[in-house]
Amino acid sequence: MNKYELYNRVVEMKDADEGTFIACARNWIEGADESNFNNEEADELFAKAKQYCMLWRKEAINGRISKRRMIDCVRKIVEMNLPNPYDPNEQEPVVEEPVVEEPVVEEKKIVLGVVEDKKEERHIFGKRKKQGSD
Repeated sequence: MNKYELYNRVVEMKDADEGTFIACARNWIEGADESNFNNEEADELFAKAKQYCMLWRKEAINGRISKRRMIDCVRKIVEMNLPNPYDPNEQEPVVEEPVVEEPVVEEKKIVLGVVEDKKEERHIFGKRKKQGSD
């Protein structure tokens, strides 16, 4: 979804249940880099919401309250009934992911059948008995 659709979705969900509104608000705040409401208060609220979202996503010590403050800022913006500041024809930039070559891993050999165990001679006090010489 582009920024235009994300903002419209937030406006549509302002009277929906709290969880849906929070999800839409978070998607809009994370998806939009800036706002151009031509309203100083709305632009300031958007900047604050962006900052609170960053604190919440970093799981900072004040993360829970930051989430609540972000939602409050978005709710104030929606209650202003401002027109959508984004271009409906704007396309999302396509980001090509770099191709990552996977390292070659040698496969383990599986042996079916019986493999003889190496028998070790028991040594008394850690010394070997010399064979063949008296």
